Amino acid sequence: MTPRARRLALVIAGMGAGGAERVMAQLASAWAGRGDTVALITFTGPQPPPFYELHSGVVLRALDLERPSRSWLAAAAQNWRRLLLLRRALRDLAPEVVISFGEHTNVLCLLSAWGLRIPVVVSERIDIIAYRVPALWRFLRICTYPHAFRIVVQTRRAFTDLPRNWRRKAVVIPNPVAPPRTSEGSSPLPRPLAVAIGRLVPQKGFDLLLQAFAALPPSANSWRLWIYGEGEQRASLEHLRRTLGLEDRVAFPGVCAHIGNALAQADLFVLSSRFEGFPNALAEAMAAGVACIATDCPSGPGELVQDRLNGRLVPCADISALSKAMSQLMSNPADRRILGECARAVALKFSLPTILGLWDRILLPQR
Repeated sequence: MTPRARRLALVIAGMGAGGAERVMAQLASAWAGRGDTVALITFTGPQPPPFYELHSGVVLRALDLERPSRSWLAAAAQNWRRLLLLRRALRDLAPEVVISFGEHTNVLCLLSAWGLRIPVVVSERIDIIAYRVPALWRFLRICTYPHAFRIVVQTRRAFTDLPRNWRRKAVVIPNPVAPPRTSEGSSPLPRPLAVAIGRLVPQKGFDLLLQAFAALPPSANSWRLWIYGEGEQRASLEHLRRTLGLEDRVAFPGVCAHIGNALAQADLFVLSSRFEGFPNALAEAMAAGVACIATDCPSGPGELVQDRLNGRLVPCADISALSKAMSQLMSNPADRRILGECARAVALKFSLPTILGLWDRILLPQR
């Protein structure tokens, strides 16, 4: 049954190069493409434009409220302004439902919509236990989440980690997965090549990956490792690369607009995270048919990867196990080929139509 056209307001802090932003762009574009009225509200300004392409029918409303705060008082004033302007935007747009991504944004949406009689669907985008938010925001989340229309999490593990009184409103909706697009004229990359993708932050465990790569046997010396992304740890990771003597074998190329080109040439993908929400980069690599190794961190990799069937799972933060798995696959191209081919099925299990169907069940009644 086709859902009727709806007025939707989607809210996210910004639309930069991140996993939550990519999923928000996919959902917004899909809903606009089938006739829903979709407004995408961000706290950032109109520049730079969204990193991910949006359907022409998506109306972007940039509130331009992202400013660095030099004190707690300035931060409080900034959040009060966000509340007021977001509430004004919701009144102007009069959506039938609001969908919010991210713990801080979720709290602000619930407070802004108070008394407006607009159902708010909040979505947690990362493991709620492993990722510790500041005490004030934890308190506000405890106070506001029970008033959400629905609470969306991305994995079964994340659902079980929710407080019991939240679960009656909670639903598991994974992210949509599709093979990443490639573009013509891409430059050839060094081979054999291992690829990792993510923000350069402690969560992603790239320090562990560098140590595991350094511990590989001499037979793997021809391999190169490219870690795509930007973040606060770039300087410290580059220092660790120098300390480990890997400057000629490891590169940090930054954010890549066409990551499909890199995955098309990758011989191996490695996810070394300490924790996740739903690992989009891993899912994309699997959909692209790349042999993958992932840490069995909370939460997500274990719900994508079946060890030795469509990839490899290793214990979280275990440098020795990660290095051993890398060495085994690096020395066995036949195993890489088999795992990569089996991994492609993830794109069918988490296809965009399937995931949209799960969202449709919780938003508004069908015709």
